[in-house]
Amino acid sequence: MNALSCQALSTDAVAQPEESDSAHWAMASFLGTGWYKIDDSLSIFVIRVPPRQTVRESWFDGRDDRGIGIEIKYTATLGLFSLDDVPSTADSDDFGTFSFTPGIELEIPVTEDFYLRPFAHLGWGTDSEGASSSWIWFGGVKSRYRFPQSRNNLAIIGNIYYGGHNPSEAKSGDMAGLALGMQGSIPLGNWSYGETTIDLDWHAMYTYFSNEPVFTTPAGRTLEVQRMFEPGLALSPRDGEWNLWLWKPERLGLGVKWDPDTDFLGLTINFSSWFRR
Repeated sequence: MNALSCQALSTDAVAQPEESDSAHWAMASFLGTGWYKIDDSLSIFVIRVPPRQTVRESWFDGRDDRGIGIEIKYTATLGLFSLDDVPSTADSDDFGTFSFTPGIELEIPVTEDFYLRPFAHLGWGTDSEGASSSWIWFGGVKSRYRFPQSRNNLAIIGNIYYGGHNPSEAKSGDMAGLALGMQGSIPLGNWSYGETTIDLDWHAMYTYFSNEPVFTTPAGRTLEVQRMFEPGLALSPRDGEWNLWLWKPERLGLGVKWDPDTDFLGLTINFSSWFRR
């Protein structure tokens, strides 16, 4: 999930947050696991671990017989910010961040094919030197409409969200976005896992930011990200999960995020469907 597609760039070594509208590092908790590049002077490596506790599964056996699913997430995010080719920055060109943003998500079956997934998260983060900390919050509603009787699980997916942060050393910030796209699955007839077929899952997403994240790079360049494209591919067992010892991801895949108007580029690793992450 990461529900929001933005990251944080501001620290004392990168920018002066009290004099800038640059996105704060706390927003890194909205990213998915992967590598992100801003301009030619900043690389961000994110590991986002979202352990889940399913309190109740959703079901739909008719309009008079359906139930809401409840899931609790204990999301933790590690971020490494690497300042490339900026010799003027102080002591170290790298710094790390940690955030913990637990939350609750509901899965609401509107019809047999149309589901909503409202979510809300609240947490706290800090940088590796303990010089900065921040409260972090975000929430919204994801949706998925699967075309009836589609053999390839073709679906329209969407997301509307709002989030922000309240840091100790800078002014508060927030952002909102609207995402819309499609996803589906292609059976790989010659590939199997146990007794089930392996699918090639795909998704394509377009995100519009209603109040653009502003990123100030170590080189002093300002970028405003107003929109983002995200295609992705993954492999998944059709009727199960990957069983990797203690870890059982829904899928294993890669995605690419980019803004055609700026030098923002990201390569993400996907472990669950877009609707759940």
